Amino acid sequence: MTKLYKYLSARSGKLVLEDQTLRYSKPVALNDPYDVQLNLRIDFDDEKLKEEREKFANSVEGQHYIKNMLARVNQVVSSKLTHEEAKWAFCNQDIKELYRILENAQITSSNAFRNCKILCFSQEPASALMWAHYSESHQGIVLEFENFTGIDPDNCPKPEPVIYQEEIPKFVDGKRVIKLSEPKIAHQVCNEAVDKHIFTKSKEWEYEREMRIWIGAHPDDPASKEDAQNIPFKKEYLKGVILGCRIKPEDEEYIKKIISKKYPDVKLYKMQKNTKKFQYDIVPYEG
Repeated sequence: MTKLYKYLSARSGKLVLEDQTLRYSKPVALNDPYDVQLNLRIDFDDEKLKEEREKFANSVEGQHYIKNMLARVNQVVSSKLTHEEAKWAFCNQDIKELYRILENAQITSSNAFRNCKILCFSQEPASALMWAHYSESHQGIVLEFENFTGIDPDNCPKPEPVIYQEEIPKFVDGKRVIKLSEPKIAHQVCNEAVDKHIFTKSKEWEYEREMRIWIGAHPDDPASKEDAQNIPFKKEYLKGVILGCRIKPEDEEYIKKIISKKYPDVKLYKMQKNTKKFQYDIVPYEG
């Protein structure tokens, strides 16, 4: 049972509850300039890479790899390269050319995410920082979702956790860059580039304990031109609404009415300051 929490201002919370939609945003609309808009690192120790190539070329796996590579070349052009010549070409591939290929792949990869849209959640409902930053300094609300699977449970990616780290991830590691001409490896690298772009952030954001869903958009889709898109969610996903400890009385009453009318099975809670520790407790609503 996966619980996800959406921090919102009172105004945004009322709109979400009234319209039964959640906002998916383009990377450019997110509050971190690195978020999805990063260029994955392409850097190798050139000498070490050459050593890795030679070591691989002399292994049983490498011999098989070069044999298959030679067969693919022969299918495209009339080639009389011997195995040893193909091995030499593999071990002495121009590093600058490799960088150029990877940089072009990086540009293609980055461009592919420009029109994607992200929906962000947290795994933590009682974070003082999250309430301060995303719920209007404790005047907003938090929505509790359960088993959220996006627009289409069969086709929409499921929520995945964000990975927090100090360094921008590499586009591909040195050991696999030597085998990039192999379709299986190239496919794996592309899939991993998706995860690195979408689900990697600086450790400074670690307090958010973020889970996110992303959806792609074709450039010809009119929605791809918009920075954000409101998309309906299933009513049964919403299990609870938590009111901030500083919520304004008029917002509190308005949200109570929406829940009573539209979401009768949803539980209502309120944040309360703990009297012994610097923390906030979630308590059943009594009002």
